[in-house]
Amino acid sequence: MKKAIAMILAVCMLLGMTACSSSGSSANGSGANKAEKYPENTVSIICNLSAGGGSDMLTRLIAQHLTEATGETFTVENVDGGNMITGAETVFQSDPDGYTLLATNLGFIIRMITGVAPYTFDDFTTISFYTSPSKEGYCIVVPADSPFETLEDYVTYAKAHPGEVMCASQAGGYKIFLDALLCQEFDIQTNLVDVGADSKAILELLGGTADVATVSIISAKQYIESGDLRMLTVLNKERSDVFPDAAILSDFGYSSENVDIANLMLLLGPKDMDQSVVDKINEYLDQICAEQSLQDSYAQMNVEWNHTSQEETKEYLQNLYEKMTGIYDTVHAMGLA
Repeated sequence: MKKAIAMILAVCMLLGMTACSSSGSSANGSGANKAEKYPENTVSIICNLSAGGGSDMLTRLIAQHLTEATGETFTVENVDGGNMITGAETVFQSDPDGYTLLATNLGFIIRMITGVAPYTFDDFTTISFYTSPSKEGYCIVVPADSPFETLEDYVTYAKAHPGEVMCASQAGGYKIFLDALLCQEFDIQTNLVDVGADSKAILELLGGTADVATVSIISAKQYIESGDLRMLTVLNKERSDVFPDAAILSDFGYSSENVDIANLMLLLGPKDMDQSVVDKINEYLDQICAEQSLQDSYAQMNVEWNHTSQEETKEYLQNLYEKMTGIYDTVHAMGLA
């Protein structure tokens, strides 16, 4: 009887060890297998921005090229409700297997900082930026009949008359933070007023109800060329291709680094994604980055492609988050964020 019991126990132990060995082997190899086989089926990219806009089109270009590179389908679904939160929540609640990703932009970061979005970056897996800011970024413009002939004129007057210069801005987004950073860089105080997007800011300038505005170079181009607006400076790090003779901040001794909050497109995943899968996605992004057809498509949209690694993306976001958090109280106190 004792021998029988001993044999049964031995068999049970052997079976248990075999099961553990099998389970352990599967677990140990799971990360590598996931990366080797990824993707095995359709990957859904949730874009928490509206369909048909620039961000949506950029995302669809990436999805198209990833589909061609991997042989599996990358789809784009626009879930833009709830102040960008609905789409983010879809990804937040998804399995961290790499088959549901979030395409978003700086607006989502703003919502994290202001507390509108109930998340931090720790709630997601940071993967990469998949666009770089256009070389043709932002510029400071005034009406053609403005007494401000140069940036020095504007800064000198604003310092002597704090709060008098009316700056047409846009509350709730990155534009108001950019204007606040410019005030900080120039050591001036302006009257930041929410008027809406670039087109509306330009109308305020043309109508004489605003003194100055920060708008994209592309938005201001036709008005500068027609002589209706005057450009005081571009905020690019390098000379503008559109306006090569325009002054840049460094010409006046200011730093473009201090006001660098370009509206980059960002790829995130659910929290705790397998690192090997994240690396695999970045490999594919590196691969399609070299494709001339993608570069040409982006160039037509005035966007430059420069794939950023996961670590570089994390570092940039951390620095950006700290910079923008530092001025949030100022903007919030003005009722603009």
